[in-house]
Amino acid sequence: FLHTIEWIMETLDALLLKAFGEGAVTKWTVLNEKQMGFSGAVVAEVEVVWSPKSEAVSAAAPFRPTRLFVKRIVSSAPPPDAAPSVLAKHARDRRSYANECTFLRHHVPLLLTRGIGVPRPLRVDAAAGTFTAISESIGPGHAQHAVLPPHRIPDVLNWLARFHALHAGGCSARDLRRGEGPEADLWDYGGHLTMARRPAGEFERVDGSFRGFCAAFGGEEG
Repeated sequence: FLHTIEWIMETLDALLLKAFGEGAVTKWTVLNEKQMGFSGAVVAEVEVVWSPKSEAVSAAAPFRPTRLFVKRIVSSAPPPDAAPSVLAKHARDRRSYANECTFLRHHVPLLLTRGIGVPRPLRVDAAAGTFTAISESIGPGHAQHAVLPPHRIPDVLNWLARFHALHAGGCSARDLRRGEGPEADLWDYGGHLTMARRPAGEFERVDGSFRGFCAAFGGEEG
């Protein structure tokens, strides 16, 4: 992977132009940016000032959030003579990134129509090993908790129940096998988090891992 924080400054103008059209955004400021350790993705929160003419300029932005969340992954192919395990991991990683883009493009709009709150995507691109997503940032007006407050547990369970109920039985196994339709880039039934696909001994370590997490972060609130 080749990622630099400088990418934000060098290419954000081009991304905003492609996403919203010429003249839609008159000014933007990067509020914060970082590189994610697991995937190497570069992410940034960007404050934007919209042109008064932006609604007419671009149909891609029927709403105009004042802050955007930008995520970009550039997945460079390993050498052809790389070890089979390296090639397999690269293929799996790319499929994972494509899976995320497919969900954002095809399924988030459905969630929003059913009143299931998620950030609204404005532009999602996946081509030639580069995966880019621009969505509204929900940072303003929202709080992130290190430990879930007990009084919010019913809200979380309700959201999870509605989310899973919406998609229960919605993925066609036939389409997944044939590689057809918007479901083709999604993980097959069970996903990649089923116990059969997790590292050996992980289940036995869950209790200790959870206790360690609480000990590490529990002091941040309360």
